[in-house]
Amino acid sequence: MLVFRGTRFDSGRDWLSNATMGLSPGPAGLVSHMGFTKVYESILPDVEEAMKKVGRVTSLHVLGHSLGGALATLFAAHYKAAGVPDVRLYTFGAPRTVTTLSNAALTTKLGPTTSAACIRAATRCR
Repeated sequence: MLVFRGTRFDSGRDWLSNATMGLSPGPAGLVSHMGFTKVYESILPDVEEAMKKVGRVTSLHVLGHSLGGALATLFAAHYKAAGVPDVRLYTFGAPRTVTTLSNAALTTKLGPTTSAACIRAATRCR
């Protein structure tokens, strides 16, 4: 299980990543929010190191709130593309992280169970 925290209100770095506008290439060929992608890329080595300690993973639940929901979305895409067979994504109050087309592609890859698990505005889950 991977869990990502939301924006810390006292963290200028978190707010800067939230406000960094624009699109950039994200994991698994997704087009994603530039600020969230930068945070994802900055913590990817640490997450990969922790995952190596776990060993082979066949099922992974990825959770996050707010900024953490954006990161959970990107890591779910990353690990699904890396070959983890069963990746489940749960977000709470997450911002729009990827473009509409990328969101549709990710939902298709993760399956319908993930769409039902999203707890946010229906237009953002579908």
